[in-house]
Amino acid sequence: MVRGGQRDGVEWVEPCGGRGSEGADGLRGIACYTARVPSHLESFLLHLERVAGKEAEFRQVSPPSKPNRAVAIIFTDWPEPGSLTAVSYGRSLVLHKDGPGAELALIIRSADPAWPLAVCELAERLQTAHLSVGDFVRWGDKERPCPISSESDMEAFLISEPSGPLEPFRDASRAEGLELFQVIPILAPELHAIAEHGAKLVIPDPADPNRSAVC
Repeated sequence: MVRGGQRDGVEWVEPCGGRGSEGADGLRGIACYTARVPSHLESFLLHLERVAGKEAEFRQVSPPSKPNRAVAIIFTDWPEPGSLTAVSYGRSLVLHKDGPGAELALIIRSADPAWPLAVCELAERLQTAHLSVGDFVRWGDKERPCPISSESDMEAFLISEPSGPLEPFRDASRAEGLELFQVIPILAPELHAIAEHGAKLVIPDPADPNRSAVC
């Protein structure tokens, strides 16, 4: 169960759309790049793979030539069959006034590759932004919000403390000197309730991409 409070939204994040498609195998042809594991990621990755008990896939939304690009570390069928977990690596490459930027993690009961790519996109677009628990990030643009995934009506993310299976991932991150936030997909009515009225959300099953609004 995840609880979310009200803070200022960070900004709109526009999905990258049709950028290059090198190595899109394994992610059903979504436009992305196969990521090579940077040497400074190896220790962090070993921690995560030890927790998950399996090897990860890697994808990124920017070409390999881009400096400080974010990588999505993806565990399919974990923590349960039919779900996936995505952890970003890239925000921590930029030093903030209070230390490295926190990485982002998502658990979703879906095989749609749009979800892990969205986590990667968030980490890269918000690399220099200060994020705190309770912040929200809208997906799309101000004139035309859009769903994060074609299989779901979710159109924003709520920043939260890691819960459930992500708690060991947070511990693994801290062992590397990094902080980890969970990103929870939320619906338009929930976003409105938080942004306009300071509502407190209690989301019993944040991994369900087709859940009903809780407000």
